[in-house]
Amino acid sequence: MKRKPYRRKTSLGVGLLLVLALGGCPLPVDLPDETTEATPASYEQQLILNNATLENADEAGNVVWKVQVDRAVYQDETKNAVLEAVTGNFLQDGEVVLQLSADGGEITDEGQRIVLRDNIVATDPRNGVVLRCNLLYWFPEEGRVQVEDAVDGSNAELRVEAKTAQYWTEEQRIEAQEEVVMTGLKTPMQARTDQVEWDIPAEMVRSKTKITIDRYDPPPEAPPEGEGESSEPEPADPEDPAAKPVPPVVSDRIIADQAEFNLEQEIVILTGNVESRSMDPPMQIASNQIIWNLVTRIVRSEQPLTVIDREEEITVTANQGVADLEAEVVRVSGGARGINRRRPADLYANQIVWQIRPQEVEAMGDVIYQQTDPPLHLTGSRAVGTLHNQRIVVSGGGSSASRVTTIIVP
Repeated sequence: MKRKPYRRKTSLGVGLLLVLALGGCPLPVDLPDETTEATPASYEQQLILNNATLENADEAGNVVWKVQVDRAVYQDETKNAVLEAVTGNFLQDGEVVLQLSADGGEITDEGQRIVLRDNIVATDPRNGVVLRCNLLYWFPEEGRVQVEDAVDGSNAELRVEAKTAQYWTEEQRIEAQEEVVMTGLKTPMQARTDQVEWDIPAEMVRSKTKITIDRYDPPPEAPPEGEGESSEPEPADPEDPAAKPVPPVVSDRIIADQAEFNLEQEIVILTGNVESRSMDPPMQIASNQIIWNLVTRIVRSEQPLTVIDREEEITVTANQGVADLEAEVVRVSGGARGINRRRPADLYANQIVWQIRPQEVEAMGDVIYQQTDPPLHLTGSRAVGTLHNQRIVVSGGGSSASRVTTIIVP
């Protein structure tokens, strides 16, 4: 929505605003001695106000910002004011969109622009988002806040850190740029990228730049109250390694060209050169698009994918599939293929179910199994066994070989 135009103040506009806020007329300080000579053009009168309330309004008379300051110094020549110890509100259509505090600031452009500096805290009371930074610009005609220098935005679900960001107050949307780090406050993850857009009401975060996501194992649960040898534990020894905070353990690392987070469902949709590497089990999943559940560790893809066991050198490919990394099960379908790269062997089928830890596979539909040493080629409707050591049972292949079992002893 295009904001309403703002009335331009006269050359005395800001100074008059300061005076009226106090209900009095403070005298200019540092007045020149009486003289018949003209006042030098470089001379600058000042109005110094203490404990002042300042505000500005649009043409319709709606207040767009209102702040209280410990001290304000108005420069008559520049029509600017320097502020100290600022608290107050930014408003749109009569509604408070940000409650803020800062160490200092400036009013420029005859009241049309307000800038805050140092130790800034701005809170949107509508959604609980808190913005922290050291430099903030408010553009009420655009409904936009520009924040820079140590930007930190958060609510109960997410924390976003970046070099710069913009907050669109009407849409309640944050755009963060440069060295962006997102940390889940409910979901165990942290992501790094160069640009994100956070739609706060929709609980969605989107990144169109290359992104790296670390998914963490949750910390171990504390023992229930009352358990232990003593109800009054001894103070922790700072030299004891067990007493120091345990850093989070990365369970999975995911890389993609783009990502879309659904914070409510705790899933992320990744597209473009997606690669997921898990530590336990030691698996690698690659596709052009996958859906990652950051809590359950269930990975889905409706597009061709490759799943690799890095230790056993087993690869499974298919047109689509699901990997449950907690249950250690992979289910793929559509042109499914299992490959033993260490001891060359191939298993083709319509569907393959792979139990990762015992390395057991079950293949169904138009099964073909072949290996090179010793040479073997089998067909059937079903196969079970362990691919990594070439122990496969193929059944339903026809009258001459309805059940074929091949065991290769190392």
